[in-house]
Amino acid sequence: MNEEQISYGQTLDIARHLLPVMLSRTALKIFPKWKTADMSSKQIVAVICRNLLFYQIQLMSRNYAAEPDCSNSTVFLSYASALRKFLLQESDLELYLCRVNYGLTDSEAARIEAGLRHLPAVPDKVPQYIRVIQGYLTRLFCMFELPPDELKLALYDLQADWQESLCRFPMQLISARYSLELARNENNRNLSRQRNGLKRRLQWGKEFHNYYQFHLAAGCCDQTAKKLARTDFIKAHPISGTAEEAVDFPNMPGHHRCSLLSYHRAYLKSLGSVPESLEL
Repeated sequence: MNEEQISYGQTLDIARHLLPVMLSRTALKIFPKWKTADMSSKQIVAVICRNLLFYQIQLMSRNYAAEPDCSNSTVFLSYASALRKFLLQESDLELYLCRVNYGLTDSEAARIEAGLRHLPAVPDKVPQYIRVIQGYLTRLFCMFELPPDELKLALYDLQADWQESLCRFPMQLISARYSLELARNENNRNLSRQRNGLKRRLQWGKEFHNYYQFHLAAGCCDQTAKKLARTDFIKAHPISGTAEEAVDFPNMPGHHRCSLLSYHRAYLKSLGSVPESLEL
């Protein structure tokens, strides 16, 4: 039995009871590190706005491909078209879609601040994650003029709210508990297949061993007894069906000498007596 797989199953059981969530790495990097960011207050707010809008576009692109019924709705397509026009009208596409480098110049921060005034209105019937992100952008827009000390407190609260929102619908990408349940079920199926496979191997090994012992008792030498035992085993397990018919391979033992050696070894090991050399 695969001990590593059993341990993995135990880990899954523990994780399922710890209320896990599945988060996007992009979503976790929306807010830059304040101490390491060599930026002004306005630059930091602009970076967060840019990252939020990038994440929204990323979600929209994913849902457009994954959920045709929702993404092909008139409201969604109309809003997506308006957002595309917004990104292209001032040649700001590269500015908003740059997720790797957190840094912004003063002029770029000013362009983002000015651009937020012209964001397309969000219709009521767009997916909820769009309205959630746009709500954070609205709150951020009011922070551009805050003094540094007030901004730190405001951003702290905003980041805490954002991280909490990622753990709830509609910002959850997929239920982590459901995913772990699927993984647990698959792990259990694999373990069950291994157990059933081992059980069959032991049964076949025992059967071969009985044939082998019978021929030894009849006075055959070791090699002859093994050869005759293999012949008896093959007769007891003929391969049925034609090439056009399905053969139940998982429940069909192998006839090769190496296969029978493997079954015999497994059986003898279960008895605690495996010869140093066991050859068919």
